[in-house]
Amino acid sequence: MAQETSIVSRIVKRSISLIPTSTAPSAESTHLTKNQSEVYWLNKDGGFMAKKNFWKFLSEVRSEVGKVTWPNRRQLTSSTMAVIVILVFCGAFLALIDVLFTGVIGSLLRFMLGTS
Repeated sequence: MAQETSIVSRIVKRSISLIPTSTAPSAESTHLTKNQSEVYWLNKDGGFMAKKNFWKFLSEVRSEVGKVTWPNRRQLTSSTMAVIVILVFCGAFLALIDVLFTGVIGSLLRFMLGTS
């Protein structure tokens, strides 16, 4: 339990060092205060996905999805066909390798065991 606590403590301290600050750190700010020891997504006011942040997050997701360039029907069909063709070739190749290895290993076992 103590080891888990120390690991979490190290993760929190490293995460704090990744949070951008508006001013350059001074010699006094190298020591962590109680407020600095809480990472913004672990704080007591609702955490990373508090209600206000959740709705903001959803609105940003909707905005980003609107920027996506979706494929048209022709592009989607050609991409799907390419995937299917590649899968068929890979399946045939693996089946061939399986048959070859089965035959070779079966022959070796029969030879080593002396059966015909």
